[in-house]
Amino acid sequence: MKLTTKVLLYTALTTLTVGLLIIGYFMFMLPGLYVEHKLNQNVNIVATTLEQTRENNGCDIALQNHDVMNATFRFAKASGNYELLVCTNYSSSTIVVKDDSLQSIMDQLRLIPTAIKNGEPVTEIDFSGFDLSKYSANFNNDALFTVVDHAFRDFGTSFQVDSERIYQKGDSIQVMSSQVSNDSVNYTNYIGFTENSENILVTVATTLTPKLNELKPILLQSMPMILVVLVFFAMFTAALFTKLLALPIDTLAKQALHNARGETVRFKQKNQHDEYKVLEDALNSMQDAIQQSVDELRSANESLSLQSERQKVFLMNASHQLKTPLSGALLLTDGMIHQIGTYKDVYKHLPSVQQELVTMKHMIDNMLSAFETELESSPYTEEAIAAVVQSILADYTNLINQKNLKISVLGEYTLRTESSTFHSILDHLIQNAIQYSPDNANISIYISSLEIKIINTGVTIEQNILDHIFDPFIRDHRSNHKGSGLGLYIVAQMVKSLDMTITIQNYENSVVTHLDWRQH
Repeated sequence: MKLTTKVLLYTALTTLTVGLLIIGYFMFMLPGLYVEHKLNQNVNIVATTLEQTRENNGCDIALQNHDVMNATFRFAKASGNYELLVCTNYSSSTIVVKDDSLQSIMDQLRLIPTAIKNGEPVTEIDFSGFDLSKYSANFNNDALFTVVDHAFRDFGTSFQVDSERIYQKGDSIQVMSSQVSNDSVNYTNYIGFTENSENILVTVATTLTPKLNELKPILLQSMPMILVVLVFFAMFTAALFTKLLALPIDTLAKQALHNARGETVRFKQKNQHDEYKVLEDALNSMQDAIQQSVDELRSANESLSLQSERQKVFLMNASHQLKTPLSGALLLTDGMIHQIGTYKDVYKHLPSVQQELVTMKHMIDNMLSAFETELESSPYTEEAIAAVVQSILADYTNLINQKNLKISVLGEYTLRTESSTFHSILDHLIQNAIQYSPDNANISIYISSLEIKIINTGVTIEQNILDHIFDPFIRDHRSNHKGSGLGLYIVAQMVKSLDMTITIQNYENSVVTHLDWRQH
């Protein structure tokens, strides 16, 4: 499953889950909160009505709240004053109570605010001596109307009190609420008390208590629309979020494909301040590391390829060079075996066979030395170059005397290098100078901090040979010395292993060799 599809599904499911939780909240918790809110609102209306009546010291119909039908009664604290101010939502009137029973009830009401304020139990008002029939007769006026027939609804069961609460509003306003119900209807009755220095105010109100299931049908009717809106909102936001989330990854993936095709592309995406930036930097670091490894491998492969090619050419030339002395040795032994012509004299030609075999051995030793030079290295030591040169010259004293050569060594320098390799280089160069110099020639060796220069006079090298002097099996056929053609090739390999450079040039009937170690 693609990342975009996963994110789309996860976002849609999350949105729908949250939507269902919200719907469940509306269905099961909101109705209860709504009922509690209405109860507190009604209590505040009763308290506000009391406060307005107390502050105005009378009724102001224009200020009456019409959300709850209520009636406020104001009467004096002092006994003997039975004047009663009655305020409703739409009217106000002053009533003077003259009946003894009603006056007794008013006297009992005067005690309630003090009891509530002191936290004392409220004494229930005694209605036992109250004769309602005496007052109903005053309303029987046959001249005005006659009640022919009447009936009252049978409420079935009596009302029961479900809960009662007392609210303290401010310093001097108390509101009592009581919820009563029967099988079919719920009411909440409110009685508020307050007072000032002269009067007691009582507000009574009654409302239908909101039922918890009143909101559920409305929510159920709205459910299809809510679900449709949630689905479309979830799909839209998920698609948008998925696109924004997947775009940087898609960009990095395309750049990775370009790199896979051999194109060098730096990873870059537009989000530079989040986790995508971390991924971008990690990919670029990985690419740099891979590129470095590839470059190192390419360089190593080129070096191995060059070395392999050099070894291939070396072996081909070696086999070609070995073929000549080997063929000569075979020809000599074959002639001696079959006693052909002069080869009947075996003892005369055996030295020639031996010489050919010695030549092959010398060539093989040189080839092995060339390979070992590429593999072996010795520790670096301090080498006094003049002393090394004198030691090498001592090994060739007989040949030097035989050819009556004049050799001079000028200069001194101490070089830190690989002892065995450096000795071998100087030995080859000095040996060549001695062997290829004519009799009575001069050989000058100059030593400085940058190089050693060997000049042997009375001899030059053909230009076509000089151009390939360091290639294997290159020999000057004018010379009486039959070398293997590997000496200077071996020297060149050893010089390269020490990070030095060597050049050989013709100069005014002489050969000049420079061994430069300034890069060493």
